[in-house]
Amino acid sequence: MERDILEKLLLEMSDQYPELSRVFIDERDEYLAYSLRKCAQPIPIETNSTGFIPSTVVAVVGIGHVKGIVQQWNQPTIQDVQHLLQMYSLLFSTQTKKEKRKSFFFFRSNDEKAKSPSKFSSYASFSIKLACFGLVIGGLIQLARYRLR
Repeated sequence: MERDILEKLLLEMSDQYPELSRVFIDERDEYLAYSLRKCAQPIPIETNSTGFIPSTVVAVVGIGHVKGIVQQWNQPTIQDVQHLLQMYSLLFSTQTKKEKRKSFFFFRSNDEKAKSPSKFSSYASFSIKLACFGLVIGGLIQLARYRLR
């Protein structure tokens, strides 16, 4: 029952906001499928006759990603997810928030250090935060409408 409601909600979101759906659902499914498949590779070991032992991986993912991960299991290659890996390495690195913001909004040449944030990057950062907040509120409104039908 909950899965059906979630699938309808995700389908409605993808119809109304296709680019948002691509980023939050499709690209995430692609990244998760690639990462899990990489973790599930056999482990090389010299003492085994085959030279490998099977690996066991337990993944806890949101119910909205399960279908996409299953569909993407054999598809994404390193070339397909390279841009996602670079983005996630920026997001989940040990840099401070200020360092992350600088490296995200500014391209550095080898001999040039990152410049201080411009007005554009400040506005872009604020806009992204505001858009995410609006999406959460919009999703809650859509969920409330669906529940009240």
